[in-house]
Amino acid sequence: MRVTFNKEFRDSADAIARNAAELSARQREVSSGRRIHSPSDDPSGTAAAIAERAEMATTDRYRQAADSVVSRLSVVDTALSELSDQTSAARVSVMSARGSTVSATQREAAAKRLEGVRDAVLSAMNTKFRGTYLFAGNEGSTRPYDRIGDAISAYQGGDDAIAVDIDRQLAVGVGLAGSGIMQGGDSEDLFAVLDGLIAAARSNDGSAMESGISGLDRAATRIASAQMRVGTDLADVDVHTQQLDTRRLASLSRLSSLEDVNLAQSISAMTKAETAYRAALGAVNSTQQLSLLDYLK
Repeated sequence: MRVTFNKEFRDSADAIARNAAELSARQREVSSGRRIHSPSDDPSGTAAAIAERAEMATTDRYRQAADSVVSRLSVVDTALSELSDQTSAARVSVMSARGSTVSATQREAAAKRLEGVRDAVLSAMNTKFRGTYLFAGNEGSTRPYDRIGDAISAYQGGDDAIAVDIDRQLAVGVGLAGSGIMQGGDSEDLFAVLDGLIAAARSNDGSAMESGISGLDRAATRIASAQMRVGTDLADVDVHTQQLDTRRLASLSRLSSLEDVNLAQSISAMTKAETAYRAALGAVNSTQQLSLLDYLK
């Protein structure tokens, strides 16, 4: 059977095209460092890579949430430290107003200091973070306490704490209900205790001051308990943040194994493809140099 010039030309052109495509693909791998550029390069590998990227995106969201939780809880911790300091200062002020030898001027000074404590406590309880009241529970847009003349309002926030997910099955509370800190199971909140102490200091009512000190001590216990919970949560979030970072690195490693090339193997494959391409060109060149008499032999 005689092979026509057209068929031989087509076969040669096809061989050149195949080898050129293979060479181009290998060159792209070497230059980009990636073996998958489109789903057709490796359908199953592409599906696995998409799953890994989705997992990384989820991990990144939880990591950002954990960072936000740390920021919020740090502010809460600072506010609770301020409350603790103020209850201690209130106790000292009350003690300075007690006794038959204390003058009216000294008692008035103590009362003024207690008023300052009350204002500082109000400010701490109305602490905001990025536009949200931290001690308003699940009513973060509502100011927990308001000043009404010389008095402080009752608690106006929500009764439930706010929790933020930092993993699929792990949430951390970030918005505390201020009523639990200010009042708890007592019959009156800390503001009422301070108001009573201010009046008792001015009137030199020893019994009322003794009762008020007990109220301060219970408030200090509630504040310390809340601060302990916040400290524990901060430590837990820190540990989990490290776990999230480890999980992301593992996903990144798996993604790299799916998408990235083995550079040594790719260079070797590129060299082979280039050799095959040059051989195909050489074969065509040799064929084109033959004359009609060569084919008739």
